[in-house]
Parts: sequence; C-alpha cells; structure tokens
Amino acid sequence: MIRTDKEYGKTVELLSEFESRLEAKKMELAKMDLTEGQVQKIIDPEVVFYGQMANDIESYDRLRRQDKRELDRYHQFQDLGKLLIALRIFSGKSQTDLAKALGIDSSQVCRYERNEYQGISLPRVQKILNALHAPLCVHYRNSCISDHDRELDYV
Repeated sequence: MIRTDKEYGKTVELLSEFESRLEAKKMELAKMDLTEGQVQKIIDPEVVFYGQMANDIESYDRLRRQDKRELDRYHQFQDLGKLLIALRIFSGKSQTDLAKALGIDSSQVCRYERNEYQGISLPRVQKILNALHAPLCVHYRNSCISDHDRELDYV
C-alpha cells in the first residue's frame, strides 16, 4: 500500500523502468539457452510484483480522487489499519497534517502507518477518525446465534 506522495513517486518511477529491465532480463536469459517456459517461470514473480505495484498506484490515484468505492476494499476488521491510511489519503491530508490534528509528531504517524496501526488502542483509533472527520459504523454479524445474520450499527 502506498502511503505518501513520495512513495507514490518512487513506485511510479520503478514501474516505468520495469518494461525495459524485463526485456533486458528476457534477452539475457535467452542467451542461456533456456526454453520459453523456463524463462517465463523465472520472470513470473517479477511480473506479479510489478503488477501489484501498478495496482497500488491505481489505488492511491483513486483515493486521491476521492473515489469512495476504493474505501470498500477495507471492510474486514483486520483491514482497520489500511482503512485508516486510506481515509487519510482520501481526505487529502498528509501524515504531517494528521499529526498536527492529533497533537503528535509526524514521525509517530509515519510509524503507525508503516506498521498499519498494529497494536493501536481503540481510543487512538477514535481520535484519528475524528481528526479525519470519518465516523465509524460497525456491523456485527453472527450466524451462530440464529439462522440469519444480525446487524448492529454503532455510529
């Protein structure tokens, strides 16, 4: 997940260099008398990696354009850290802006985001959501209680 404009720029730069590096690597491997299948097996992981980079760039672009559908990707509880990052980007705030709103050093927000807010307290989550003007709505579903899902909304 791309978290800052600086990361975005580096990722775009790496991706733009990818095609020429890939072609050079294919030519180098072809000189080793490898079959096309063997070459493909060697380069596939790199192709997948750069494909993920392209997806990350597109995701960041959608968040900056405030495409609400991009936020829908983060609907599981374990996605809460990524959702907080996405909400910050969506709101047009930098890590420094968020830090100022929270009254903390920007390096702390950077650490939070680098770790995708792992281990953060719920009161801190609430402060971040307040700073981003993003109310939280929780849906609870438990099919063990009855034959149908129950939903409870908390705002």
